[in-house]
Amino acid sequence: MTSPSFKSEIIDEQYRRKYPSWGDPELAVTVTLRGKDISAYQFTCKPEKSESDSGNVTYAQWYVQTPDDTVGKPYPDSGMENEK
Repeated sequence: MTSPSFKSEIIDEQYRRKYPSWGDPELAVTVTLRGKDISAYQFTCKPEKSESDSGNVTYAQWYVQTPDDTVGKPYPDSGMENEK
């Protein structure tokens, strides 16, 4: 999600091709881990205007939400390094 190719491969190549007039999407990715307990994490991101290119948007700040924390925290966060 934070790789340079994410925007070009997912947003530009798939979303914009299918929905060209819908504008810049807000993104949500849900990851479910199954094991002894089931855990679900939702990663969300809103488009932000690029400071260097006013016609471009970036998806730089992601947030992770859990069932115990529906507000979410910035991701990646140095305090979460061992939880990734």
